[in-house]
Amino acid sequence: MCIRDSAMSGCLLQTLLRNPLADPYIFGISSGASLGVLGALVFAVPTYSIPFGFLGAGLVIVLVALIARRGADWNPYRLILTGVMVSAGLNALISLILVLSPPNMMKGMIFWMMGDLTYAQPRVWAGALAILIIVFGVFFGRALDAMSLGPERALAIGVSVKRLEYVVYLLASLAAVAVVVEGGAIGFVGLVVPHMIRMTGVWSHRYLIPMSACVGGAMVVVADTLARSVWAPVQLPVGVMTALIGVPILIYLLNKRSDVRN
Repeated sequence: MCIRDSAMSGCLLQTLLRNPLADPYIFGISSGASLGVLGALVFAVPTYSIPFGFLGAGLVIVLVALIARRGADWNPYRLILTGVMVSAGLNALISLILVLSPPNMMKGMIFWMMGDLTYAQPRVWAGALAILIIVFGVFFGRALDAMSLGPERALAIGVSVKRLEYVVYLLASLAAVAVVVEGGAIGFVGLVVPHMIRMTGVWSHRYLIPMSACVGGAMVVVADTLARSVWAPVQLPVGVMTALIGVPILIYLLNKRSDVRN
């Protein structure tokens, strides 16, 4: 179930930040989760890699929110800048861990960071999180539609913008963490899938979020199948395949949007 969370996380973050290039890794949350998981592996406690991943990501979620918040106000631009800054620092720590780790562990760590679903298992909490986000999208779809057009329009129809922003930030962050702790940093799914669905004419979050879950899950399954079969018996990282699939799709969507505007 965690493979579906990436696309939903990307959809929510693009709405929260009102930025079409936002993806689940923009806040450094994936770096925090990766740091926790790699730390567990380095200190020989792989059994606790998932709790360590959630701990690292949780600290980043709180840190980014506190730094980005000024008084009673926060805005998408401050969130992005804070996330980029925190992510850069965490990536430096991850690089340090990789350099200092035993040589026999380094390859596995790098492979996992590029996306690896070999040991991913169905998790009750991941399924519950996916269902929660879908239900949230269905019931608060109109408010999310208004928020994507700007806080002023959302306030005009009675939406509690600040409260909704915090909820969206939390759900998107948890969805990103669920993906990272289970399968590593699988990129481009959260960025590309919402755009693919929007290009079909679906803009309402009531349908966009559930469809993102389905299409995102299908994309990762296809990428994982290709990763296991293209260079068999050698297995490639899933993140490599999602990038090879996602980049051409994103370029095509950008060109198509430019043609429509012209």
